[in-house]
Amino acid sequence: MRKDLKISKAKSMENGIKFYSIKHKGYFSITTINDKGDIISEWQNNDKETKNKKEEMKNFIKLLIFSFPVVIVSILLLMWGDKLSIIHQSGICYLIISILSIYISFEIYFLGKTKENRWKKFHSAEHMILNAYRKLGKIPSIDELRKFSRFSNSCSSNVQIQIPLTCFMLFIESFIPNYICMRIAMDLSIIVVLILIITGHLNYMQYFTTEIPTDVELEVAIRGMKEWLKHE
Repeated sequence: MRKDLKISKAKSMENGIKFYSIKHKGYFSITTINDKGDIISEWQNNDKETKNKKEEMKNFIKLLIFSFPVVIVSILLLMWGDKLSIIHQSGICYLIISILSIYISFEIYFLGKTKENRWKKFHSAEHMILNAYRKLGKIPSIDELRKFSRFSNSCSSNVQIQIPLTCFMLFIESFIPNYICMRIAMDLSIIVVLILIITGHLNYMQYFTTEIPTDVELEVAIRGMKEWLKHE
């Protein structure tokens, strides 16, 4: 069995999980659960994603509107930074990126929030089955799957921690008087954050984007991976 399925090739939804094909470009297995509790697995291509893309565009427009306060704060910071040296101006830019990243991350979280938040459970199930598949080299049973972590070191939500943390550290370090010491500190901070991300010590955002799944979400994940492997 193949063990090279990446987290970027899977996506959780409100009612199921998609596993994107590596072998067949544009295709994916989609496993969902309907209102009656029936689990349905299908093999689809991107042509059937038009409705989801429209919803994503609507959320993106909301994101731009709600980001307006941060734009105002950014302009004020830039006006203040205009009186500083070029190095300190760079630091102000890092601070703006940090604030904007945090704001956007929480906006995405609240925009995706629903009454049940079931997507969080499917997000957990997605992580758990990928962790299990990499470790075991096979599709796990439900009993085996329950033992694995709902957090993933390669989850895209880690970027939402990496960018603001790195930029905030660069902002602080831009005020170090000695230029050489400043550059060394900046380079080290970037390396340290990358190491912390890779080793799973900065998975904090996943406390907001995941919840402990039930056996139903785990079963959807198992069936979805079976459908994916059938075509890979």
